[in-house]
Amino acid sequence: MKTMIYLMALAFIFTACTTVPPKEDIIPLEMAMKYMKEIGVTSVSISDFEYEYGVPRRVGKKILEVKFNDKYLITESTIFKEGAVAGKIVYNYNLNGDTLKVTKYNELDFELARTEYIYNSVGKVVEKKYFEEGIMFKNDVFDYGENGLISEFKHYEKNKLDYFIKYTYDSQNREIEWMRYNKEGVPEQKGTSQFNEKGLKTDSIYYFSGIVDIKVKYDYDNKDRLTMQTIYTGDGNLYSKTEYKYNPIGQISEKNLYDYQNVLVRKYEYEYEKHGQYKQVKIYKEGGFLDEIWKFKYDEANFLPKHQEFLNNIEVPKKVRRYYFESSKN
Repeated sequence: MKTMIYLMALAFIFTACTTVPPKEDIIPLEMAMKYMKEIGVTSVSISDFEYEYGVPRRVGKKILEVKFNDKYLITESTIFKEGAVAGKIVYNYNLNGDTLKVTKYNELDFELARTEYIYNSVGKVVEKKYFEEGIMFKNDVFDYGENGLISEFKHYEKNKLDYFIKYTYDSQNREIEWMRYNKEGVPEQKGTSQFNEKGLKTDSIYYFSGIVDIKVKYDYDNKDRLTMQTIYTGDGNLYSKTEYKYNPIGQISEKNLYDYQNVLVRKYEYEYEKHGQYKQVKIYKEGGFLDEIWKFKYDEANFLPKHQEFLNNIEVPKKVRRYYFESSKN
């Protein structure tokens, strides 16, 4: 939950920026989190530069600043544009380190939105409340079965039931079916998961009429690593697929995206440093043409990201991202 909240914060903050980097762009910080804790990092600042005619030009004084408490939980994320605060997110936790509240503020420190979490005695979320400008406009309620897994999910809009979902599991506690109902209790949609004798899974989603809407098939290798995710339309035709390849130590070395005609439209090749962080990512477009290169540099211990370059296909920089860390142990 904590890592998920951390990444959600980064995703939100980057989305608010003028240039939105792809999801893979935030991974260097995720990989560095353990080391950041060891050396007592209290905040991280990120600055972006774009190149014009080969000359770097700063884009905003600070894009992001993230602060942590002594338990290494994120406490505040602040967005900067042109040197001024453009908004922030504040996090509150209980004694167990579970998130109690996430509040979003604008540049004038006025509350825009808030999410509150309520837990049961065993630390599972039983309710999430969503507020805008101090008024709750929706909430989610979670019920759990004897297996400790969610048995029913209820979604309310302005304190009125909007829809609910019931879940079914097999003897191995694998989810095999979910059914979504409208507020009157009429089935709207159903999802099923089927497992073969090797444990490989195929997911299907149906309309309430029983017509298959979409089917997702997952293939794994003999080390239980995902190698292919294939999506089919209701009539059984290919919609898209994503292929994963791994290096000898189990890191993703290649990711290939195919369209509905089984044509390779995007390819990612990954190289790693000795501690598992990205060293370089090459991105190819349809036809196998190199489109973009990302290069990463780290501190002397080879843990903290310090410098990140986005280059075109002839390795001319398009953008640079620089990371600045403040530590209580400096």
